[in-house]
Amino acid sequence: TADISLNVYEYTYSSINNILAKDVSITNITPAIDGISASSYSISTTLPSDLSLNTTSGIISGTPTTASTKQNYIITVTSTEGDLYTTDISLNVYEFTYSTLTYLLEKDVSITDITPVISGVSTPSYSINPVLSTTGLDFSGTSGIISGTPNTASAKQNYTITASSAEGDDYTT
Repeated sequence: TADISLNVYEYTYSSINNILAKDVSITNITPAIDGISASSYSISTTLPSDLSLNTTSGIISGTPTTASTKQNYIITVTSTEGDLYTTDISLNVYEFTYSTLTYLLEKDVSITDITPVISGVSTPSYSINPVLSTTGLDFSGTSGIISGTPNTASAKQNYTITASSAEGDDYTT
């Protein structure tokens, strides 16, 4: 005869693919656990700057202060019986902005290139919405730079610029 033990469990996190803005407090990333009496949690790799894993609750919290590209993390929970269970999540801390958010451009005067500040995004491509309507200005889909000489006066217009990573994640400013 043989005695065996079976444990049917669920162990995952509230969010598996996490895209986090630099210098913005995150919503806690919480484990969803069933069928395991958790004793402690540990992580395979150091989390990004100023994020932490609570080793008792398994909650990841904080305000990331350094941009980093997407990285996978293996989180292990140790049960009260000493059994180990693992799951993985990914974290990507990004920064995407323009140095100024409002630009006053004079008609028929060449502008200094308006360049994005971006980090933590691998090989970005860019899009703008609505399409840049001021004649004489160009928007680069490869660099996110707005350049040129506006030659038509227009009322103030808001634009949403999106950077898309090579992995297909979108980042908006």
